[in-house]
Amino acid sequence: MSRVRRCVAFAVLVSLFPLADAQAEPRPGVTRRVGNSADVVAAAIDLSQGAWSDGAARVVALGRSDLFPDSLAGAAIAGTRGPVLYTPGGPNASLAPAVRAEIERVLPSPSGCNGASEIAILGGTGAVSSGVESELTGAGWCVRRYGGATRIETALLIADAVLAAGGSSAKVLLARSDNWPDSATGSAFAAATGHPVVVTSSGALDSSVAAFLQRVRPGQIVLLGGTGALSPAVEQAAAAIAPTIRVAGASRDATAVAIADQLWGPRNPTGVTFVNGFSTNGWAYAIAAAVNSALDGAAQVFVDTTSIPRSTLDYLERANDRFTIIAGPTSLISSTVAAEGEASRGIGTPPGTGTIRYRDEVFAATTWQTDIVYGRATGFSGDTEDLVMDVVEPTGDTVTQRPLVIWAHGGGFFGGSRRTNDNLLEPWAKRGFVVASIDYRLIPAPGCEGGPLPTCLTGIANGVDDMQTAIRYFRANASTYGIDPTRVAVAGFSAGAVMSLGVAFSSEEEPDAAVGAAIVVAGRTVNQAVTPGDAPTLLFHGTEDATIPFASAASTLVQAWNAGLRSILVTIDGGTHAIGTTHRELILRDSVNFLWSQLNLTGAAR
Repeated sequence: MSRVRRCVAFAVLVSLFPLADAQAEPRPGVTRRVGNSADVVAAAIDLSQGAWSDGAARVVALGRSDLFPDSLAGAAIAGTRGPVLYTPGGPNASLAPAVRAEIERVLPSPSGCNGASEIAILGGTGAVSSGVESELTGAGWCVRRYGGATRIETALLIADAVLAAGGSSAKVLLARSDNWPDSATGSAFAAATGHPVVVTSSGALDSSVAAFLQRVRPGQIVLLGGTGALSPAVEQAAAAIAPTIRVAGASRDATAVAIADQLWGPRNPTGVTFVNGFSTNGWAYAIAAAVNSALDGAAQVFVDTTSIPRSTLDYLERANDRFTIIAGPTSLISSTVAAEGEASRGIGTPPGTGTIRYRDEVFAATTWQTDIVYGRATGFSGDTEDLVMDVVEPTGDTVTQRPLVIWAHGGGFFGGSRRTNDNLLEPWAKRGFVVASIDYRLIPAPGCEGGPLPTCLTGIANGVDDMQTAIRYFRANASTYGIDPTRVAVAGFSAGAVMSLGVAFSSEEEPDAAVGAAIVVAGRTVNQAVTPGDAPTLLFHGTEDATIPFASAASTLVQAWNAGLRSILVTIDGGTHAIGTTHRELILRDSVNFLWSQLNLTGAAR
């Protein structure tokens, strides 16, 4: 059975033709749960496996699983070079077999300290036993222990190691030593940037920390947390050494948002990581997930088990993040929280009880108007063709300002018709939409399989022009069809999806044919610039699509991110080009939710 993941973005035709410049598939989905275990040892392994292929890491940071102090700075030494893992703590504890297996998987073969990898043990022998160290050293790994007499000293040893490995002293992050939330969310930024994290007592700047700062002379000292976390005395002492800023909110969740805004903000994070900031073991998920956050460009924010704090919701609603990593199992972060996060992006189910127009089927039947000529155009052979469509609307509907969806069929630009059963005309119409299924000019024979041949490009251009003609036709005849000309979307499968993208990404250049959204089933763009004024897009694509390879959808995703568009890629793991049939209910559900959000159907006529 195929699995479904989601990636927020926009969408790009391939074979239709192969993609010469395809980029790697983005890791994240719109909502991707990692660390999915209540056991923090297993959760960290899951996080590692979600981020690193076999032998790809160069560092493993290894901390104890039961207490946070020695791990507070651990994500910085792992950075984007490898995972943070945990093993049972204490002077007599043994290395967990599953952890050893993950170390053997994720690092290259052991070759001592002359090789290109190492295991960084976080804390002294009371934290991670000498037996663990001996087992790893005996197996040939390069093991370096960073264990001071206190958690403060341990963090300083790690900070020196971060700088020695090429980290940056442009910023040093300073957090309290007796609690984890501020340093944990700062850890993701530290891992992403190579800035070290050091900790001190809340009331006064520790002398060893002061000595480190005087020696390093950072460009800036960043205090994480309010005056209850790091007192004015700490700030004054730090300011005497280097310029300081305080990144803080009125609560731990607000401080996490401040870190996302002020530290991550200039880096334009593409995603967000949900961490339970109110659980006693939330630190373990936050620190281990910091590496995943750094790799995926996803600032960490705090949620609770069953709700999202107001400060975090405010951030989600205004940020341009495009996916969510959920760090932890449903017992730590519930599916309710995941749904609430999705809703903030426009793919969650619209709220409200009872049957709601545009969300639910409110009509039992539909009425068809067939063989409507919406325009005329010159065909491939030079003859003038009638452009014909069918229009579907809910039977007995009295609303006269309804949203419109224009659908284009698939067929490689040389086959198919407006009555091909690859559409969602009836389900959309039963929810109150007016839906049109258009025919468009076709090329005389297959021409899109081997590359961007002139005949294929002509077919694409003609199809886009014809869909834009349909949009203009409906806007000129809005009262006849009872549509709201400000709420128009395009949709299609395969070739029709390519056309929909061509229209969506011409919205800025062709304002009279601009649309509010595009629904794209197994499609991509071809040779088209994407601009900030173009339309958001919901793209569905199977990873096993042999007709339009998934890499082309991933490339489209990156294009949309770069243009700043709010669009979504729904990745169907194992899905083929036939996802319009095999995943029809999923496509219907998500498309309805997306249209609700992007066409602002909360305020649409009823």
